[in-house]
Amino acid sequence: MMWLYDLPNWLLGTLIVGVTTIVCVGGFILIHTLVRGERTDEVSNVAISFISVVCAFHSLLIAFSACLVWQDFENSENAVAVEANTVEDVYRDLGIYGGPQASDAARTLLEYAKVVVEVEWPLLADGEASP
Repeated sequence: MMWLYDLPNWLLGTLIVGVTTIVCVGGFILIHTLVRGERTDEVSNVAISFISVVCAFHSLLIAFSACLVWQDFENSENAVAVEANTVEDVYRDLGIYGGPQASDAARTLLEYAKVVVEVEWPLLADGEASP
């Protein structure tokens, strides 16, 4: 199942929608060929009620999924802001101390920030991890 993670998002989405559609249409055709019932108002009302419940459940699942994705986005945004503020605070503190050790540490801190922005973020955008 790990091969699913290697698929591009557009292909994975197409597969999910396609398989779901095929299963639903196939199930519909199978049920209608096996069960030949009368189409009365009572049967229609039961079917409409059932579909309403399924649609409501599906809508709730989509809403909860959207909320979780938004919370994850905000959490990662907050983590980036905290790390950037920490780098700034440490750099400012190193400027107060002065001396060769502080300037070496400040240079290393700037290199770290540069690597994060120029190397790690593009890797993360491509779904890869930094070594």
